[in-house]
Amino acid sequence: MPQILGAHLTKTELPFGAATAAALRDQGEPQLAREVEAFVRRRPEVATGNERVAKALLAQVAAQRSRTLSAEWKRSIEDRAR
Repeated sequence: MPQILGAHLTKTELPFGAATAAALRDQGEPQLAREVEAFVRRRPEVATGNERVAKALLAQVAAQRSRTLSAEWKRSIEDRAR
């Protein structure tokens, strides 16, 4: 049931996972409520296409910056060794 329930959750629907779990508890289904909560916790962060692109671009910029700083640090060490 939780897999089907969460397969199509959108960003605005995701908070209803907690409400669904609460309703299941009220209906005497504590195990199913725990499964819904666990499913919602395991679910990857919901993001729009633009948000995913932005996150990927930021990761690329951070990686490039790290490589540049490492290369500059290595050159600095080599210069001091001369």
